[in-house]
Amino acid sequence: MIEIIYSIIAFLLLWVPAFLCHEIMHSLEARRQGCKTRIDMWIHKGIPSMRCIVTEGTLKNKWLFALAGGLYTSIILIIISWIASGMPWLAASVGTLAIINFIYSLYEATFLHKIPLATYMKYHYFVYAIGIVIGIIMYYYIFGVM
Repeated sequence: MIEIIYSIIAFLLLWVPAFLCHEIMHSLEARRQGCKTRIDMWIHKGIPSMRCIVTEGTLKNKWLFALAGGLYTSIILIIISWIASGMPWLAASVGTLAIINFIYSLYEATFLHKIPLATYMKYHYFVYAIGIVIGIIMYYYIFGVM
């Protein structure tokens, strides 16, 4: 039972660094494509969020830019989760953040530049929820603890 509490605390504490990494990965991809960027904090309907803004240059591949944040971050987090496998509560938290980022990368690549921002933001919380549910299920089946 205590591991579940540790896992929840770790998940909450690691949420912001994981999504800062997500925005940094967007930035690195944009820079690879020859652009300059900045990462902004902004508020959408009272909830803080981050985004990578291209400040100079033109993206050659918007789809890859949109995919990169979550995809590259999920790879990094899966590796960290594997390294932390001796501490199931931490591995599960980091792994769940990896799953969320991976699913979010597919969502971003599919919809970021294609639907209005208000619609995009409306559904992105649903994407987070799907990742959390999948992470909890995986935690249960991989470590057998709930």
